[in-house]
Amino acid sequence: MLAVAGGGRASAIGRMVADWEPVSRRPEAAADPVFDELPDGLPVLKWHEDMIEAPPGATVLATAPGPGAALYRIGQTAWGSQAHLEVTPELLQAAGEHCRVVARQGVGLDNLFIELLRAAGDAQLHDLALVAGGL
Repeated sequence: MLAVAGGGRASAIGRMVADWEPVSRRPEAAADPVFDELPDGLPVLKWHEDMIEAPPGATVLATAPGPGAALYRIGQTAWGSQAHLEVTPELLQAAGEHCRVVARQGVGLDNLFIELLRAAGDAQLHDLALVAGGL
């Protein structure tokens, strides 16, 4: 939504992208107040069926293989990313394990994020469930 609101584009790519891809830090990231210490080569989760194109004039902070804007900033107060920067491999593994437990209990996909919220003891999993449940 940020990219489109800023004049960029979102378009379907006709396939699912689900992979850990390393981001390549661009020199512009060094002056960014949020991502100035972004490590070059950080593996990030890309999981989508669309491609986000950063708006004209956006500052591209990092690139990644595959479709979509890895990380960009619009002006001085708005950041966007095609990748899921909030997810770590450990967090994804914990969420996957919980999904298996919930599925064995007969909870349908429609209620999965509600169950994740109830079971979330760790703040990161709680945040992930809130974000995913709000989509």
